[in-house]
Amino acid sequence: MRRVRRVTTATVLSVGVLGVLTAQAQTESLRSSGRSPLELRLATTSPTAGYQAVTIDRDHTIYVAARGAIAQSDVLSASAIAVRGGSDIEVTLKEDAARRLSSSMSKHEVSHLAVFVHGKFHTFASVSLDANQATLANVAEGQAKRLTQLINRSSDGSGRPVIKLVPSQTSIAADGVLRIDAFLSGNVSGLRAYQVNLSVTGGAAGQLWLQDVVVEKTRTDFVFVGKQQLDAADKDGGRLASALFEGTVDTSSGYLGTFLLRASADAAGSFRVAAITEPGASTLVDDSNMPIPYATSAIAIGVGTRPITPTKH
Repeated sequence: MRRVRRVTTATVLSVGVLGVLTAQAQTESLRSSGRSPLELRLATTSPTAGYQAVTIDRDHTIYVAARGAIAQSDVLSASAIAVRGGSDIEVTLKEDAARRLSSSMSKHEVSHLAVFVHGKFHTFASVSLDANQATLANVAEGQAKRLTQLINRSSDGSGRPVIKLVPSQTSIAADGVLRIDAFLSGNVSGLRAYQVNLSVTGGAAGQLWLQDVVVEKTRTDFVFVGKQQLDAADKDGGRLASALFEGTVDTSSGYLGTFLLRASADAAGSFRVAAITEPGASTLVDDSNMPIPYATSAIAIGVGTRPITPTKH
C-alpha cells in the first residue's frame, strides 16, 4: 500500500420535509441566471426581513432567502432511504459547508431550508444538521427519488455517478487509526458489480498503512442490500469488491465498503487518498460486463497533528 494526501471531509445534513413546492409565479422572481445549479436557501414559515414570499400547495406561504446558503460545490451527494410512509433524504456536505450552514442557521434562528435545482424551487424542509448523518423525513417516495437524482446530477456536472471516499477524521496523530468509507452517489442503472482500489501517497515522513478492508454487507445503506452477492477484500492490493449472483440494481446512492488505515509511529505531513481510476482498478460494471463511467476525487489526511473529527451540531 502506498501513502496519502488530501481530504474533503464530509458531513451529512438531514432535512425533514414539510411540503413540496408547487412552482408559482413567485418562483420566477427567485430564479437567477449565473448562479449555482443547486442551492439550499434559508427559509421560514413566518414573514422575515429580506426574505421573499412563496406560495406552496396553493394555500400555504413560506419565506425564502434571496441567496443560497449552500451551493452545488458544497454538496457531495444525496441519498433516499425508504422509511414507513415515504422516504428520508440524506444530503452529504463538505465539512466547511456544514459548519457554515450550522452557523448561518443559528445566527438567523432558522430551522428550514428551500431546495433549488437548476433554478427551480423543489422542496421546503425542516432541517437537522449532524456531523455524520441526519434525516430527510417523510418525503413521498417518488419525490424523494427524483430530488435525490437531481441533486446528484447537479453536484457532479458530468452527470456521472461518483465514487466518494468519506473519512472519519481529517487529521490523526502518528500511530493513529483512520476509517474511510466508500460510497456511490448519483443515478446508476443496471449495476451488477463494483471494485474500489485505494491509492495512498504523499506525506513528509513515515507511512499511512492499510490495516484492513471490509464490506459491511449488513448495513441498510449497502448498495446491494437484500440481494444475493459475493464480496471480496484484498488488503495487500488495497481493493474491495462485490458482485450480484444475478440481476442488477438501479440506485442513486449506497455504501460500497470500508478501508481502515493506520499511521506509522514516525508518520507526519499531508497524505493523499484516492480511488485508482486506471483500467482494472476501481470500476462499476453493468449486466453486460461493460464498465459504467464514473467520477471520483481524492481526499487529504493530516498526520502527526492534533486529531480532528467532524463536530456534531
